[in-house]
Amino acid sequence: MTLDQIAKLTPVATYGLTVAQFFDFCVEYDIPGMPFVDEHGDIIGRLSLRHVVKQNFIPSHVSDVAHLMGDEHKPGLLEDDHVDTCLALTVDDFLLTDIAMVRSYSPISQALARMEKYNSSYLFVVDDRQYQGIITRSDVVKELLDESNDRSRNTSDDGQK
Repeated sequence: MTLDQIAKLTPVATYGLTVAQFFDFCVEYDIPGMPFVDEHGDIIGRLSLRHVVKQNFIPSHVSDVAHLMGDEHKPGLLEDDHVDTCLALTVDDFLLTDIAMVRSYSPISQALARMEKYNSSYLFVVDDRQYQGIITRSDVVKELLDESNDRSRNTSDDGQK
């Protein structure tokens, strides 16, 4: 199995995309991030769902004391006006420039290693500067399980002959 067979082709982010649109894509495609391209279609960065949520909805002073927070609603953190304001922002200011990428013909082990190197749960498949899709750690694990199950079925089929 090659990485391009595992990768999910998704839309790419561009200047002017709103946070709400980015969230919609992440939910629709079940992805934790998207490549960000310039006006020439070149990948110049990435958007991370985790990063955008952290920057907009979880101030560092709150996450630092998360273990001390009770279960009661705390006014101010996710008030409707704040959420609406954040969703209307463009993603331009949330662009990350560290981009984990692999080629479509790279081995699965390299994909996992790059995810670790970049402390990321996903990476982009890019060949000749062209975006081919996104691969998540879950996609890789599913592929490993599927391949193992296929081998087990083939072994048991061989034993029944």
